[in-house]
Amino acid sequence: MSSENDSDSETRNSSSEHALSGRREIEAWAEDAGKRPAVAATTHGSVSLDFASEDDADRAVDWDTFFALYDSADVALLVDRGSEDHRFVDDARLREGVRRDRRVRSEVSTTDRQ
Repeated sequence: MSSENDSDSETRNSSSEHALSGRREIEAWAEDAGKRPAVAATTHGSVSLDFASEDDADRAVDWDTFFALYDSADVALLVDRGSEDHRFVDDARLREGVRRDRRVRSEVSTTDRQ
């Protein structure tokens, strides 16, 4: 499993990643993957959101704590459709990427009609 809290990471294959937005959707993904919410201290003195396996109790937090941190961090959760891989990305950059993707699709659709 890989986890990243890096909004400056290189663009990945968006066809295999899916953004989860709602609390229930995130909780359901974690349950299906056998994960629970967790945090870890970083070398910079902040906390890093993550998901831990069921037997990694020392980093586990309750869902309310997780979502309080998640909401205040203004991040989005991207999960890989075919695995348990996940990463947190800057929500504003994700929204910009979605707008850019829609614009490209629109331009392609317009070109296809001509």
